[in-house]
Amino acid sequence: MPKTKPYTQKYRSEWQSVPDFKDWIQPVQSDPNLAHCKFCKCNLKAHYNLLSEHTKTKKHVSAAKPFSSFRQPKIPFKPVSKTIEETAEAESGMTLFVTSHCALRNVDHLVQLNKRIFKTAKDIDNIHLARTKCTALVKNVIAPHFKSDLREDIGNSPYSLLIDESTDINVTKQLGVSIIYFSETKFKDVSTFLTLQNLEKGDAISIVQAVKEVLQKFGLELKNMRGLGTDNASVMTGVNNGVYQKLKEDIPHLILVRCVCHSVQLAVSDAVKEALPKNLEFLIGDTYAWFSRSADRQGHFQILYNTLNDGKDPLKIPKVAATRWLSIYVAVNRILEQWQELRMHFEFWKGKDKCYTSEVLFAMYSDIRNELYLLFLQPVLEEAQKVNKVFQMNENDPAKLLKSLTMLIQGLVMRIVISGCKENFLTINVRNYLHPKPNLGFAFEEKMKEVRKNNQLNVDEEKIIRSRCIDFIIALVKGLQVRLPDNVEVLEKVSLLCPEKCLRTVKPPITNLAKLMKVPTNLITKIDFQWLKINFVEWTNIDKTVPFWAEVLQYKDASYENPFQELANFAITCLVLPWSNAEIERSFSQMNIVKSPHRNRFNDETLIAILTIRAGLRRLNKCCSTYQFPPGALVKVGTLAAYNPLSNADKSTPNSEYQEFNDILEVLEPFEEQHDI
Repeated sequence: MPKTKPYTQKYRSEWQSVPDFKDWIQPVQSDPNLAHCKFCKCNLKAHYNLLSEHTKTKKHVSAAKPFSSFRQPKIPFKPVSKTIEETAEAESGMTLFVTSHCALRNVDHLVQLNKRIFKTAKDIDNIHLARTKCTALVKNVIAPHFKSDLREDIGNSPYSLLIDESTDINVTKQLGVSIIYFSETKFKDVSTFLTLQNLEKGDAISIVQAVKEVLQKFGLELKNMRGLGTDNASVMTGVNNGVYQKLKEDIPHLILVRCVCHSVQLAVSDAVKEALPKNLEFLIGDTYAWFSRSADRQGHFQILYNTLNDGKDPLKIPKVAATRWLSIYVAVNRILEQWQELRMHFEFWKGKDKCYTSEVLFAMYSDIRNELYLLFLQPVLEEAQKVNKVFQMNENDPAKLLKSLTMLIQGLVMRIVISGCKENFLTINVRNYLHPKPNLGFAFEEKMKEVRKNNQLNVDEEKIIRSRCIDFIIALVKGLQVRLPDNVEVLEKVSLLCPEKCLRTVKPPITNLAKLMKVPTNLITKIDFQWLKINFVEWTNIDKTVPFWAEVLQYKDASYENPFQELANFAITCLVLPWSNAEIERSFSQMNIVKSPHRNRFNDETLIAILTIRAGLRRLNKCCSTYQFPPGALVKVGTLAAYNPLSNADKSTPNSEYQEFNDILEVLEPFEEQHDI
């Protein structure tokens, strides 16, 4: 018989899990029939019995001693998962605090203060937060979280934009953009800050391009934009080359809404300049300036006022801002309340002032005509201020705004027209219906009686004063008529959505509003049919417009379908139209607070991030002390994502202490398994 070949055993990978072999055995790449001992640095035949005998040799035992688990001390690692989560929550909370209430650099002192006060608290030393890391968290973790939350809340709902231009402390031209949309999670209209966009030029083409870039950045569909709210600047509302006209080329159904607050402010300012004496503006402005530059003058006036009013302190005269809506009202009101005390004060300072300002102001406060003009002006400004406040509110009722605006115009007109006049005050020429002896207000008329009794004015002077007051009302009404015809038309039709009107048995058709909003013909038919039968359901929220239509949007019939789906969606679309630029003006105020002359080195990215966070907290009605970050946001704190938004958060970085620590554990894990550490 032929000789058989000797049996040859090859290396088996299963041996690497055998307790006696796993610490030292290794395959030999050049020869599969051999095994390598890492301790003895030699090759052995791949036979199990031979390998087992090798573990008992003196050479192997001596070589393995330094690697014994009994001699190798265990590395005292602590569990880190819970500590990391708690530390991330603490750091994000402190970052949110400084972002909401103070400068970012204050976080250095805040962290050190907390460590000193709470030095006995568990894991307080694990907090490593300074200005650099705080800024990174603001830009790359917290602000993106609020942006993502806002984008998710907007969804695919129709929206309107509020846009306006401003210039920051570094003379950088910015386009502020705010958004109004219906939140299906909160079932209400939400108005909030969206972003700031740099502008190279202030022309319409640059602004339109900036708007489109913002929408693309947030993933918002251009076709879902229903309204555009702007001020009355020609670059925004120009008929040929304005921003609105250029956007309407891409969005045929876009509605332009001029800011009512700007319109009322401009109408009042123009009427004052046109009809009333110019010295009134000097009287109001220089009264503020007189006290703003001298503690001695303030002290003297306070002593005088306390003496005459039983220790009561005087109210400060505010500054009249040219860009702040109707700020003149508060100044006029306080000057009238302190008229006699101010006259006595300037009488005391008369001749002591080297620039003769006190003499001029004393003469003006002694002139009864100035007091009469301000007494006439005060109630008019008060009514205009009330209308502005209604339009500036975020929680106003859009379907009832027309009533506030028409009441202002009607109230002004009824002061001077003949009684019983039933003309449309929004369009008529008031001068054709003037009353021969109009009543110009109770306070004005009572003061005029006193003036006549004391013979302080003659008949001709009284006629001039009355004539100028009437001219002021005519000019104001005309200014409102010129600036607000488009707003009145839209408001008139939107007012149909008020529950009081739409639930009547006999009600106006909704088709005119649908045509104004450029609704397709086939959809108008459905909306009109649903409009006629909406009053057959007993609704709960019939006091306010937005909650009412939110209820209609959720309504289900017996087949679990909404028979008013198209009508409800159409109503929601109309209710997100912008009626004032108040939200964007608030954003500019926040911008000037954050980026001030003392903190003028903010880059645009950090500024936008801070404004986004502050607006997000207001939108959610939360504060830094009550807001809870979701786990998805906390996981990024202390990782690469906090320092570089484009990086992979699972990779380590020298600036990420927690992730670096986890990477060390990953490196040491195989070594621990091998040596039972």
